[in-house]
Amino acid sequence: MQRFILRQNIDLFRARLLEPRNEHDTHFLKVMLSPALRELAILEAVSGFGVEIDPLHAEVQRRIFRDEFEHSSKPHLLLDPRKGLHIVDINAAYENATLTSAAEVAGSCMFDVFPDNPSDEEADGVSNLYASLKHAAEDGVSNAMRIQRYDVRDTSGLFVTKFWKPVNTPIFDAEGRLIYLLHQVEDVTEAIQKKMTEAAGSPEKSSRLIQRNDCLDTSHYPFVRRQLGHASAAPTSRHQQEEHSEEITAPRNPRNIRCDMRRQQPPLKPMKAGRQRVPVFRMARFLTFGCRSQTRAAGRCAW
Repeated sequence: MQRFILRQNIDLFRARLLEPRNEHDTHFLKVMLSPALRELAILEAVSGFGVEIDPLHAEVQRRIFRDEFEHSSKPHLLLDPRKGLHIVDINAAYENATLTSAAEVAGSCMFDVFPDNPSDEEADGVSNLYASLKHAAEDGVSNAMRIQRYDVRDTSGLFVTKFWKPVNTPIFDAEGRLIYLLHQVEDVTEAIQKKMTEAAGSPEKSSRLIQRNDCLDTSHYPFVRRQLGHASAAPTSRHQQEEHSEEITAPRNPRNIRCDMRRQQPPLKPMKAGRQRVPVFRMARFLTFGCRSQTRAAGRCAW
């Protein structure tokens, strides 16, 4: 019943936001919409994504890429897609970026460890992250989010303003069963705050404007550009980026497509429709090498 009421309220607030209104009323509706979306996301996270996993089997599969995960220079969080969305592990880079430690957060619910900043009335980090994780889990493809403001707590418990480029990737075993969700982030706070100081108007208004319009540069993630059939270079203009930012996900490839990890640019081959899954045996290569710049022009996957 609570979920039904929240969905009804969310639909009502969104419909009202589509109507012409003054700035004060628009802000009020956004302030009402944000907590409703957050509460719904937290309620749905309790149920997880409806998967059944043998913990022993999942742990055996994790050993394949554990060393690369722990020693990767990029911040990674490993998430259990079952009920509660509990954190399995984070690497050292993620500890440094989010001011946390693996010993403290492992086994905890994702949104208990990383809640929204209560002082930010329009905070939408929880709801947007849950939507991206759900997309990755249910569709079996990586999901690259727009630049997201998601404040984190420091060692004293105070919230620190942070901006991120998140990418969420499902991990499957050899039988195609979902066993983990890999959450990767890039801290772009310094670059965003620099833009904020250069932007005119109020800092808070500037931050919201940047978060809404400054889309993820997909040239860093060549594997997310072919969902709409674009196998060439990523869109370069701001207008083109905004057009493709709504659905920038990994291509739906059959399993027999293999990605070239050599430095030479691989030849471009026609892509077939299907679902791309990231088997656990490929995660070691992905965590070690990341996305090669040499693969950008061909739009190939980098693991």
